Amino acid sequence: MTMESQSSFSFVESIRRACDLLARLVWESHKLGLERDQEWPEEHFFSALINQGFGRLDPRAKNAFQALEAAGTFRLSVQCGRHNPGAMEPLTGADLGVLATVTVNGKEVARRGFLVQLKKASVQAGKIPRASLEKLHHLSGHSWWKQELHQAERMLKFTNAAVYWIAVPPGAEADQEFFKLYLESANFAARRRLGEVLSDDPARAYQAVLPEAWLLSGLGHPEFDFLLHRLERWTGVSSSKMASYFADSEADRLYRNLRLDAAAAARRLYGLRSLVPVMAIDAESILGLYQAGKRRALADLYPSCVSLSEFLLTHVIAHGFGDDDPDLMDALLKNRPNASIRAVAADLLREKLPENMPLARETMTISITAGTHG
Repeated sequence: MTMESQSSFSFVESIRRACDLLARLVWESHKLGLERDQEWPEEHFFSALINQGFGRLDPRAKNAFQALEAAGTFRLSVQCGRHNPGAMEPLTGADLGVLATVTVNGKEVARRGFLVQLKKASVQAGKIPRASLEKLHHLSGHSWWKQELHQAERMLKFTNAAVYWIAVPPGAEADQEFFKLYLESANFAARRRLGEVLSDDPARAYQAVLPEAWLLSGLGHPEFDFLLHRLERWTGVSSSKMASYFADSEADRLYRNLRLDAAAAARRLYGLRSLVPVMAIDAESILGLYQAGKRRALADLYPSCVSLSEFLLTHVIAHGFGDDDPDLMDALLKNRPNASIRAVAADLLREKLPENMPLARETMTISITAGTHG
């Protein structure tokens, strides 16, 4: 796909297809495991989503992500770094760090990283099936933090950009409580509540009069020169300054279009088919469930969840979800704690105030006198 022919809409469609493929790889693996021996450990979830999908070991994923990174107007790169279960995960609480980079016309317009913890739901046998997560509230990390801490709590010590990706098993829709919540939100009326990504493009006033044809300003056509002259008088800005502005801001303007199209594509995915294979939920919600009573039912998580495809399109691409601290994000992609990670942990461990520390107090007195008004 050439730079000239690539549109934000076509590029977003490529992202959507890659997201759909990630969910399909997990779904295929999940179904195969359950049909074979009723077992599908979390390691298989990691293998299907990270190794086969993001890692491109599956030929379909290789083609999908190579297309997103090919030279063109838009490029998307997604890197995943696994956290060593013995050395890194007890510190960060995460299974992996993810870094998404968006490039427009060769200019890096967004670089966002976040932490991910993978969890697998299962459907309990019984008269009324019920989907739950046995290990949702895992406590560990004593070797680093001198106490057992929730995985979500540890992730949030490093960044607010922390999420859980949850594999939803085939048959989860038979869970009456889960499906009832789905029906309450996944209908046409509920779509009215879906948010929009607003475009705040300062160039739109110029574009309304003179769209992309501005690039033709060097042709010197008499009618075009006359139009430029009238435009200068109308805006009070010289044509040379306008040309410079459009050249400098083109990547930013195209990025806004990409964000709008990504949000629109996510809305078109609305429904059970895209939701069930993998869902995403923020770490704060998981920690809140733990503090509220250790609930593990999938129905308890559902109100705070979105599909993996919607998370990547809306939250990461359209809304710029993630941490933009370059040193921290590079460190969280490592397999083991490096000097940067150790420094963050050391600072956090020193957060507790020493005993008998004197507190500074300042008292302010405010007097208000009521008067009468004639």
